[in-house]
Amino acid sequence: MGSQLGDIIAELGDASSETRDLERAIAQPYWRSELAVEAGEFESQWSYHRGKLEEGLGEVKEHVDAIVEAVDQLDCGASGAFEEASSAFAIQLEPKK
Repeated sequence: MGSQLGDIIAELGDASSETRDLERAIAQPYWRSELAVEAGEFESQWSYHRGKLEEGLGEVKEHVDAIVEAVDQLDCGASGAFEEASSAFAIQLEPKK
């Protein structure tokens, strides 16, 4: 999950260059620049919000990574304790000779 969030964050970061490509691709149809200007204005407004979204997703990713690490540690600790308890229980059940 953390790597997927990382991919999304990277994609958001790359989006501004793609928008600039869109502006260049629009150019000036019929010698009019209004559409390219509107695309530029949209990018300017969206850039701020995209930055906030990237920031928020970065924080979510940090929390997800911390949760995954904590669960992994808990799982390893529980597994070791279970094996230790199982071994001790098995030794007690062995018949005495």
